[in-house]
Amino acid sequence: MRVVVVSHSYVVAMNQQKLEALAQRNGIVLTLIVPPAWKDMGKRISLQKWSSERYQILPVKIYLKYHLYAYFYAPWKFFIQMMRIRPHIIYVEQEPQCISAFQSAVLSRFCKSKFVFLSWENLKVKFPLWKKFLAWFVLNSADYAITGNEGAKQILQDKGYQGKIAVIPQFGIDERVFKSKKDEGLKRRLGLKSSFIIGFIARLLKEKGILTLIEAVSYLEGEYQVLIVGEGEAKTEGVELARKLQVLERLVFAGVIKHQELRDYINCLDVLVLPSLTTLYWKEQFGHVLIEAMACEVPVIGSDSGAIPEIIGDAGLIFPEGDAKELAEKISILMSDSSVRNSLRNKGRQRVLERFTTDSVVDRLFAVLKKTVG
Repeated sequence: MRVVVVSHSYVVAMNQQKLEALAQRNGIVLTLIVPPAWKDMGKRISLQKWSSERYQILPVKIYLKYHLYAYFYAPWKFFIQMMRIRPHIIYVEQEPQCISAFQSAVLSRFCKSKFVFLSWENLKVKFPLWKKFLAWFVLNSADYAITGNEGAKQILQDKGYQGKIAVIPQFGIDERVFKSKKDEGLKRRLGLKSSFIIGFIARLLKEKGILTLIEAVSYLEGEYQVLIVGEGEAKTEGVELARKLQVLERLVFAGVIKHQELRDYINCLDVLVLPSLTTLYWKEQFGHVLIEAMACEVPVIGSDSGAIPEIIGDAGLIFPEGDAKELAEKISILMSDSSVRNSLRNKGRQRVLERFTTDSVVDRLFAVLKKTVG
């Protein structure tokens, strides 16, 4: 089964671990078409390559660079590569209203290939006519759709898509890396001396709920510190709010860290909080840090924004988004009751092993690909 994956996400070598696992599945001949570079959070990243010879990587120039919806691959080279490979399946990880998804759908018809796409969009958004046309064409070309969450599945159905849909995350985690591993040395270097450490690991944006968390901890009693990992435009407002609420001395700002350091920072925590807030243009689509913390046996608390409740399930605590007092109550439960903490540690790790490892994600994707080719 010849499969071509089209996605800018695999510019980053770490993400290619998923393709490495997929290429090992019996009968798969895998090719990746990817831009030579991508921009993430304003930083240009040149194509990195995971050390593997199990599949082929074909960089193809893009136009309208780094515009998520509007970028597209150099038409002639894209066409030539597809016609040369003649894939049984073209799988594009892009929203249906994107030009690159439209390109892939068109070429699936030229190549007489099956067509599969991945969508994360879990919010109803009004699009201009040209995007509506692209989405209509992609949906009517698809043999199978994959969505990263249940909300995105509902959005596709609301748009009139009546084909097969599977809910599968785009990426899982390596459970051999993300596991419980205490490092008291890192805690000392960070100045974490409290017996209870609350963690926030995300960009410091209002929609990620950093202000909700700062207000919530002002209601707490007892000994605690808050480790905040990340940077963003809401940091200044957060510092001012913390000063006003007299909890600034409880906060430890660690800034931006490397991904390979993430496990060690997570393992400094007694609880990780993701207090995301839904806006007119965004709501939480997954919350990858949740499964990383759960794999490390760190209890998690999340708001009810978007996909957070379906990711956490019964392996963590949920509070109404924006409700700082309710969040404080959830944190207080974990601070005071070690039996609840231990239960959530075990449930979190088990949930990740069952649903969110790289192998689990790839197994489900491989099953979809096999069904697609019949």
